[in-house]
Amino acid sequence: MLAELKGTEPELVAGATEDPKLVEQWLAELGGKKPADRARAAYRLAQLPEVPEGVLAKLADQIVMERSQPARASELMALGAISRACGDVAHWEQVFILTGEDSEALRKPPPLAVRLAAVVALAWICPPLVTAGALALLKEHRDHRADGLPWNDGELGGIIALVLTELEALDVAAALDAIASLRARSPQAAELGCKLLVERVLEPLGPREEEPLIEELRDEQRSALRFTVEQGFRPTSERYGLDFGMPYDDLSQPSWRRYLGLDPAGPMDRLLELEHDGERRSWPVWKWFRMLTRGSVAADDLGRAIGKALSADEIVDLARDALSFHYAVQNEDGLAPSPRSSLLHGLIDALGDEARGPDIDGIRYVLEALHELRAWDLKAAGWTRGPFTPPEA
Repeated sequence: MLAELKGTEPELVAGATEDPKLVEQWLAELGGKKPADRARAAYRLAQLPEVPEGVLAKLADQIVMERSQPARASELMALGAISRACGDVAHWEQVFILTGEDSEALRKPPPLAVRLAAVVALAWICPPLVTAGALALLKEHRDHRADGLPWNDGELGGIIALVLTELEALDVAAALDAIASLRARSPQAAELGCKLLVERVLEPLGPREEEPLIEELRDEQRSALRFTVEQGFRPTSERYGLDFGMPYDDLSQPSWRRYLGLDPAGPMDRLLELEHDGERRSWPVWKWFRMLTRGSVAADDLGRAIGKALSADEIVDLARDALSFHYAVQNEDGLAPSPRSSLLHGLIDALGDEARGPDIDGIRYVLEALHELRAWDLKAAGWTRGPFTPPEA
């Protein structure tokens, strides 16, 4: 990419490969008194085919101390270009902060030229770490000129255009490979990369409350979500109706794994037909239950549909599965009302002796406690989820 920029010095750089003293001079100038010398030295170092050991650390330190905007922008891009060339991601967080996307990391955003240079550098270090906001910043300033910046003779917009071409042609498979290789070197960066990638690929769904069924997702959306869960990271997709945080104390993320087909389906995944918005819909029970919580389906209608479609044993299985909190909304384990628990409590109660199973008493006990908002009594006795039989007095 550097070969396409203005202001490069190929002959001088070629001479530096034969004369180590020239490289030492540039390193000295990187910490010199004149901002223009520091900016030029960073650009020259980035052009070297082989960079001496310790240059990335020296650039990172200089960026912290730098007070000149053009010099700091040049040093950031040199850090990004060299990191990309040698596959180093050690300084991603320092660069990410200077993009201004982390509002808590700095008192105020850096100057525009520094922010733009940081986004460019981050795109070179690890493209999946570029946020939607940072991408929008590049697009907004695609013609920006930074006086005093030696890169591309100050025409930062020309560099931005090259970076945007790469960023906008999102290759999800390549991004997932990059995050996977990042995992061993920086788990924090890999987790952030997963989060940002998921947000980007789910964006076409648009803000919504209603959960999309797995078959409604595109292949790349399913791939990104599966990868995130398989890596042990929790997807954060509430904006798109995908909030499967419960059971929140289980790091194996059973709800997400079932939704994505990584684990076998269970009773909550059984299809149930019911009329909604004037049409007959065949959706998983878990989706109907979440609609019940939002008030978009009536409890009586849903209860009748379940009672008609399922046998007594199947209703018991459904209740047992529900008490493991698969697909539950946040706080449905006692911190808030649980409409689905109340509905199942009524169904089990109506079955009477037909409701059977070795744990049926425990199922009844918990459903009644959740229905009556007495979950804290169970928690005090050590219950977390599932059927529960209180200790004998």
